[in-house]
Amino acid sequence: MEVLFDSMGRKRDRGDSPDAQRVRMAISVMQRVINNRRNFDMGIWQQITRNYPMTSETQLHNCKTAACFAGWVAVSPEFRRDGGVAHPQNGAPCFLIDDQFVAGYQAIAIWLNIPELDAIALICSGSNSCSYSTFYGKYLWDIAPDHVIEKLQALL
Repeated sequence: MEVLFDSMGRKRDRGDSPDAQRVRMAISVMQRVINNRRNFDMGIWQQITRNYPMTSETQLHNCKTAACFAGWVAVSPEFRRDGGVAHPQNGAPCFLIDDQFVAGYQAIAIWLNIPELDAIALICSGSNSCSYSTFYGKYLWDIAPDHVIEKLQALL
């Protein structure tokens, strides 16, 4: 069996490979953020400007609301087609499994078929607005969509 390395440098079997189609979908989401000059902030799922999070890319963009990688994924048509939704309280990506929300890094790990630790690093989970991401080598406010794309491309 061919040995691969995951985005954190750990050996993985071919059967543990990320879902390449979904990784490409995630890259497309970030590319739309760049192309449409949408607001991006790795420090928050969504910048909630009302009493509820946005549920579509159009709503998020039209309200000039910022979101992180995972927040944009949560409202993307690709994620929604695969059964994902934006969490009704904070806009985090989530799946409803056995009547329980599986949200945030766990939802990203499921969707991309990557280890949870990789998903935590990819979305800067557990960080706050003053945090430095060693995974990206930048402060959260300095991480741009193209930096996320680089990390996603490394999964392919």
